[in-house]
Amino acid sequence: MTRVLSVVSLICLTTAGRKEGGYLSLPLCWHFRIMVFILVLTLMSSVIIWAAHVTGVASAFPVNWDFLDMVLYSVFAFLYLVGASLVASAFDFYEKMQVDVGYQTIQQLIFSVIIGYICLFLYGTTAILGYRQWRIQMNQYQRRKLLEEDDFEI
Repeated sequence: MTRVLSVVSLICLTTAGRKEGGYLSLPLCWHFRIMVFILVLTLMSSVIIWAAHVTGVASAFPVNWDFLDMVLYSVFAFLYLVGASLVASAFDFYEKMQVDVGYQTIQQLIFSVIIGYICLFLYGTTAILGYRQWRIQMNQYQRRKLLEEDDFEI
């Protein structure tokens, strides 16, 4: 779901702008560049992680995948917070300073920000679920270790 929303947000953001230069011709275009970087980074990373889980490659590496998912999706949620807020500040600047930016561009930027915040919520929820799964796994490991110690003493 987040991958689809990321692609939609990326399309909305990259097709916004003026006819002569796209979104890179707009004032504060560095805000958009950061958001595009975040979208591509999270999209590629989550596709690679998903592919590793689906193909079974993840089980070949001795990594605690629940912990890794929790950390990565927490970072992704933070990056979406930063990126969507930067885009929101850019179109807020356009409205306050009455910059000559078309209504269609503003609507695309608003839509991209809304989708960015939805992705923030989804990645944050995934990170919380990953944390819960990791805690359950750690508790089971500690119980197993205690049981092994009790059996060893007898």
